[in-house]
Amino acid sequence: MLKQRGFERRRGEKPIPDDLVSLLNAEQVRALPELHEKGIVLYAVRRPLFQEPVFIVKLPTKGRYGVLLENGKVDYFPDIHIREQRSPDIGFSDTSTSAKL
Repeated sequence: MLKQRGFERRRGEKPIPDDLVSLLNAEQVRALPELHEKGIVLYAVRRPLFQEPVFIVKLPTKGRYGVLLENGKVDYFPDIHIREQRSPDIGFSDTSTSAKL
């Protein structure tokens, strides 16, 4: 049985919202298919108060993460802490958003 975590800051919001494209800029949207071909998938979106969203990508290497920058490039060495998700519905699915791109 999993231990219940403390206060969940997301308050019921999905890690990747249904309106993902509305949060991405044009360069980031153009970068997604190429990143997906490399095995890099969108993992979650951080939405700090009064700041732009931060898009976390999961690299094909086990346990590695990066940040999708505004120019569509990936920062492979971000200074962030990632909390592992235990839900199977976490992560970017190419088929679910391809119509929106």
